[in-house]
Amino acid sequence: DRFSYLFNNLPDAVAETEFVEEDAVIRSVNPAFAEVFGTDDAVLGSALNDAVVPPAHSDERETDRLADQGTAGDPVQSELRRRTADGYRDFLFRGIPYRRDDGRLWSFGIYTDITEQKERQQELKEFETIIESLTDAV
Repeated sequence: DRFSYLFNNLPDAVAETEFVEEDAVIRSVNPAFAEVFGTDDAVLGSALNDAVVPPAHSDERETDRLADQGTAGDPVQSELRRRTADGYRDFLFRGIPYRRDDGRLWSFGIYTDITEQKERQQELKEFETIIESLTDAV
């Protein structure tokens, strides 16, 4: 069907999760998620954060805030740093919760890689600093 085609062909990594107590438990992932995060079907049934949050995540408050918003049924959006198959990358994360007919809360977690964009922004900031110092010197 159309939804399955979209889910399987999105270039962004997507995980469909079910909220079980306070955890977003992975129920399905698209091929991009499996490739980006280096996972396979073994990740199904595990907590999303266990699969993608670095072990020594520096900002647990952000992870907790996103989880709280998600379990409340609120859409979330945040820039995150996550562990991938190729090392750490920066993502724009969007969590889109929805309720199934039986009342259970599920969500789609969409990870858009913004690493190169953030690197370009940092380079521009450094360039601006150099220009400002040259302008001040003149």
